[in-house]
Amino acid sequence: MKQSGAWLTARALENIGVKYTFGIPGVHNTEIYDQLNRSEQITPVLVTHEQGASFMG
Repeated sequence: MKQSGAWLTARALENIGVKYTFGIPGVHNTEIYDQLNRSEQITPVLVTHEQGASFMG
């Protein structure tokens, strides 16, 4: 199985116990969000503005 950087990123976040990620999906990080959506341990929280994300933590 070919492992991408996005796959490795999601596994690394799982290994350190991350439960939530906050961010804005875009052209350059779509693959990472695809992998995070496949994770059973991590819930990606998508926002539309950086200031909104700062109040969610």
